[in-house]
Amino acid sequence: MRIRHLLTIAVCLASCTRGTVAAPPPKGFLFPAGGQRGQTVSLVAKGTFEPWPVHVWIDGHGVQLAPDAQAGKFRLEIAADAAPGIRWVRLFNAEGAAPPIPLLVGMLAEITEVEPNDEPAQAQPVSLPAITANGQLDHGADVDVFAVTLQAGQTLVADLEARRHRGAPMDGILQIVSPQGFVLRENDDAGGLDPRLVYTAEHDGPVLVRLFAFPAEPDSSIALSSSDKHVYRLTLTTGPFFDHCFPLAIEQGKQATVELHGWNLGGQHCASPLTLPTGRDVQTFIHPTIAGEAFVRAVPQGPTIEHEPNDSVHPQALPLPCAVSGRIGEPRDADVYAVELRKDQP
Repeated sequence: MRIRHLLTIAVCLASCTRGTVAAPPPKGFLFPAGGQRGQTVSLVAKGTFEPWPVHVWIDGHGVQLAPDAQAGKFRLEIAADAAPGIRWVRLFNAEGAAPPIPLLVGMLAEITEVEPNDEPAQAQPVSLPAITANGQLDHGADVDVFAVTLQAGQTLVADLEARRHRGAPMDGILQIVSPQGFVLRENDDAGGLDPRLVYTAEHDGPVLVRLFAFPAEPDSSIALSSSDKHVYRLTLTTGPFFDHCFPLAIEQGKQATVELHGWNLGGQHCASPLTLPTGRDVQTFIHPTIAGEAFVRAVPQGPTIEHEPNDSVHPQALPLPCAVSGRIGEPRDADVYAVELRKDQP
């Protein structure tokens, strides 16, 4: 009996001891989800941190992230020459580390959405030619509305980043809406579950950019989705924006010049030098001065470019192995390639 009592006391003491041990930093996110080069940004982390402060690791040069005196708040300092793009953050303490958190280093001026901005009459004004708005769809059937003023003939690119880099649990919808409430354009899933809209104004005056979301994982509800994890970055620009490069592949470890294709590029395709490091099969290419991004593949040998005519009468001969970049550029265009094979060659 005495042994049983001692065992009970020991178990209780062990349980109490475990309750007082500090835990690793919680899995979570940072808001806002990034900042502009050359700026200092205050960030908030979701969750309970015990003890505070936590330790921070962030990859890449030109960025520093440090905890503030108040628990859950951080200070992000971004150098003017920091490379744009995604950075990974680890929060850790003596008990362990949280999963990595992505932060985005941007090139455009940045703002944070201000509630209430759910209704057209409450639309938050945005100054163009280019800005990135940091926001959350965090309550009820949350809808965020931004107001921009365009001149006739101007092309507005509205690009949402929520899912593709940071995995926010939202399937976003973007709309261009007239001040009277008529939907002029709508997009869903232009880049995975992240939408992108391109709208050319027919008249001078204001238009509204409206954003809302459904669940990234479909469920039985037929309703808009929101949570404190619905964190997004919305780029609005009438300036240059690109969404793909050509060619689509370059030789690994060597510098090549690629064309940037998109909108508001001055009537010409911009050329940009690019080098993919050895050991990387695919890289997200971000231009230092032009908004947008594109995937470029690295191949072990120099890429081949399609040239016209290459139809069934004039097939283009390809060496093996090769990676060819081409375009279906005109209606009814068909690209035909000829390769030489030996008997029984797989």
